[in-house]
Order: sequence, then structure tokens, then C-alpha cells
Amino acid sequence: MSRIVEMPNIYDLHRRYMAGETASQLALEYGCHANTILGRFRRAGLPRLPTGGQQRDRIAIPGLDLLLARYLAGESENALAHEAGANRSTFRRRLLKADITPRGRSLAGHLKWDRMSALQREAQVRAAHAANVGRIPSWEERRHQAQTRQSRLLTISPVERTLATGLAAHGLIPIAQYALGIYNIDIALDASALAVEVFGGKWHAFGRHRSRFFERTIYILNSGWHLLVVWVDGKHYPLGAAAVEYIIALAKDISRNPATPRQYRVILGNGEPAPVLKTHLNRPADIERLHCRFRAPGHYDYIPG
Repeated sequence: MSRIVEMPNIYDLHRRYMAGETASQLALEYGCHANTILGRFRRAGLPRLPTGGQQRDRIAIPGLDLLLARYLAGESENALAHEAGANRSTFRRRLLKADITPRGRSLAGHLKWDRMSALQREAQVRAAHAANVGRIPSWEERRHQAQTRQSRLLTISPVERTLATGLAAHGLIPIAQYALGIYNIDIALDASALAVEVFGGKWHAFGRHRSRFFERTIYILNSGWHLLVVWVDGKHYPLGAAAVEYIIALAKDISRNPATPRQYRVILGNGEPAPVLKTHLNRPADIERLHCRFRAPGHYDYIPG
């Protein structure tokens, strides 16, 4: 016994069909064959379209020129297609026929964001944050984020900019926010494999920041880089010319002796060796922690400034 297919509004289906959706697409929605849809159109006295994509492009879209102008002004392709009573693929064919290059997802997203109100933006950010609560990003995602921070200099501090400028003035090529795997090095001197980290707050030595420091440092050393930590305090030991000269001399020494063991050094912003303190991450226990996790303990040295 054949099944009776219920189609509540055959005229609405026909409007969608004339706007660009195929009989097969409509049939899939109702779980029937395309011929069933076409048969209903025939019995209702509704016309069928000629076959072929070129013939289908003859479907009229009222006010098309205005819709195209609104698209160029930044309105959404999907929203304009819906307003015209056409599906998106039909509207896109009109764009291409008018020599308009459809926007990619990135540009479309930026335009959508620009057109939002402050409340709409806040709601979207809140929803995105809620969707990511508890989610652990993959290593590849984190690597891509690190590269983005380097290319856009998203987290560079004024002190790091000053340091990079001072090094560049002496002929070195500093790379700010250098992406190394999933991490970013504050200032990297690639020619000598010297990573310079500028720390300006005691919080680096406590809690999760301390744990993250050891993870990053071990990764940097295992990747074949030397690491110099510069502790900067605006009142007691601000970044000065002596620290810049220290970094230049160290980079030149490493370049002259490329086979030298990896080095971990800690100095102050005035170029002097940092006192051995927990807050400076240079106590014997800290050095031993790095040694225990370093892949080749015999090829890693701690030099106190």
C-alpha cells in the first residue's frame, strides 16, 4: 500500500522551487521522491522550470540591483537571499553573474561584528565563552594561537618594545613574541638561539604561573635555545643600558661558540646578576628541577648572571 505524503502548503513549496531549490531538495525534506513533488505541482496547475542551471538563472528576483548594492555595503548574503525568497545558492549565482566576488568567512565575520550593537557583541562573546568552558584546546590550536600572538604582537609590553628597540639599534635582529611551539618568547635572537624573557611581577614565581614557567623553560631548553630571564622593577632595577649590553655580549659569545652547552641565566634590569631567591626562580632547588626534566643534563648549564 502506498504512503500518502502530507504537504501542508504546495504553493509555498512551489515558491521555493521557483526561487532555486530543486525538486530533489524539497522531496528530501518530506521523505518522498522528486517526481512526487513535481506531480503535485502539475495537479495544482503550477508550472515547472526548464532543466539546466542556465535556465534556472532566469528566475526573477525582484529588486535584485538594490539587493546587490546592499550586499556590497556589507549585508549578509544569507539574509538578503531569505528576504528575496531565494535560497543562498541562487543568490550567489546572481552575485557571480554580476561580477561580484562573494566574501569569505573571515571578512563576513568581521562585517557582522562591526554591524552588531555593544549588547549583541557582549552576548556573542558570552555564548562563545560558555561553549568553551572545560574544553582543552589541542596542541595544534595552541601552536596556531602562538603564531597569531607573534604576527599581531598581541601581548607585547612597553618594556619589551624598549628592549627590542635597543637591541635593534646595535645591529641585532630581535623578534618580539617569537612563537616556539605552543609558547611565545618575549624577545628572541634567532641567530644565536637566545630567548630573553622579561619578568616584571613577582607573580611569575608563584602558583600556576610558577608551574607554567618550568614547563615553558624546559620546552625552550629542550628545543635547543639558551634562556635569559631579566627581572625588571620600575623602582629598584628598571631596564637599563647595562642589561641591553649584557644581552648583546651574551648573544655574540654564543654565536662565536655555537657548540656551547645550553645556558639558563637570571639577571636584573640593571644588568647585575639576580640574588638567589625563590622570587627570582634561581634557587638550587629551581635549577635542580630544570635539570631533572632537561633531556640532556650534561649539556645544560646554569650561570648566575
